[in-house]
Formats: sequence, C-alpha cells, structure tokens
Amino acid sequence: MKNSQMGSLIISEGIILIASIIIAAGFSVTVLNQMGVFKSTLATAGAAEKEIALTRIKILYATNSSSTQIDVWVKNIGTNQIVSLDKMDVYLGKLNNVQGIPYNAASPPKWTYTNSNGNVWQQKDSIKITVTLDYSLETNVNYLVRIATPNGVSDDYIFSLTTT
Repeated sequence: MKNSQMGSLIISEGIILIASIIIAAGFSVTVLNQMGVFKSTLATAGAAEKEIALTRIKILYATNSSSTQIDVWVKNIGTNQIVSLDKMDVYLGKLNNVQGIPYNAASPPKWTYTNSNGNVWQQKDSIKITVTLDYSLETNVNYLVRIATPNGVSDDYIFSLTTT
C-alpha cells in the first residue's frame, strides 16, 4: 500500500472512531437522563403510597340530629395528620343508593365539619361532620355513610335512624 492510501485509511478510521464515540456519548446521556426521570417517578409514587399507608380513619358513630341532618364522628387513627379537610369526599344514602354530598354548598345537600385545629386533622383527634340533606330521613331504614380523605383512604358506617 502506498503511504497516501495508508494515511487516508488512518484518517477515515479516526473519523469513524470519533463519530462512534459521539454517538455512544449521546446515547449514554439519553439513557442516564431517562434513568433520572424513572427514579424521580418511582420516588414520587413511593411517597404517595407511603402517605396512603400511613393514613387511616374510623367512623365512630353516626346519628340524626333532625329529620334532614346527620352528625358523623370520625377519628384519625393513622400516623399522619390529614390536611385540606374541605377536599374530603362524603357519601350518604340508603344502602345501594348512596350519593356524593358537596362540601359547604349554598343549599342542601351539603356537609360541613367541626375541628378544633381548623383545616388540619391531627393524629388521634376526632372531627364531627354534619350532613344536611334536601329530603327527610326515614326510620327503620339502613343508611350508609362513607368518608374518604383527600388521598383516597375511606371508611364506611351503616346505621339506622332514631326519632328525635
């Protein structure tokens, strides 16, 4: 082989080697970036699952305070405090006919809560939820109330009415 051909071959191999290194580096950056996104997603999902696992509530008692009003006492038995109580979901109705009740609506149906700590429900504290309906409740009928925290943890309670 001539020296000029040998020089061209070395230059060509050098260009191919440099191009391969650039492509490999670009691929590595992309893979490492995606691994960071994956790690971040797993950490976020893990934190959400941990919050759900540490949140527990228990409906202690429910009774009617009038023909259109139910008082429900609920205890935070988890290890986390619960915030944004106005974002909880409350469902109430006859068994197999439960409806969602909006928070503090202008007119019934609606629900409100009483909590000595404002909008933060501390561990081991109980709150009183008052549900006001747009119809009269019936005696000798089983009703279901379901309370769900903002992160989806819920508890159900079945009760019958007493006369007031």
